[in-house]
Amino acid sequence: INPTNRNVFDTFTKIDDVTREINFVRSKESWDNCLLEEMEEFTIARLEYEQSPTKQNYDHMEEEMGDIFYTAASIAKNTGINPEEAFRSTNRKFFNRINVMDRMLKLRSNGENKDLKACTDSERRALWNAAKRKIYDVQSMQYLADA
Repeated sequence: INPTNRNVFDTFTKIDDVTREINFVRSKESWDNCLLEEMEEFTIARLEYEQSPTKQNYDHMEEEMGDIFYTAASIAKNTGINPEEAFRSTNRKFFNRINVMDRMLKLRSNGENKDLKACTDSERRALWNAAKRKIYDVQSMQYLADA
């Protein structure tokens, strides 16, 4: 196993296979607790970095984020979800949502050439939620049409 392999999900799968081979696996119930624990450890590391932004504190924060990713991927795999496809799907969803936000902003700006970068945080959050509702409404209509 090469942990520096560019395809992190292939490496993860190989490591996960090895842990299964040696019967070093968690019960389904313990995964949620493990994820919460990793998130707490990341929060502590992030606070340490914010108080003292040293390389050592940054490295610790990065390590804890990696633990969150690994644990989340393990939970996915243990529930039959392909972690790479789940991540790709979420990337597509967020990309589409940002595009809808941009189109909504252009429609609402009455001819002004306003972009998302120029919005306030609360404007962006409102657009995010409106785009989310719009996409779900379209998906619901499509589902009903297909039924």
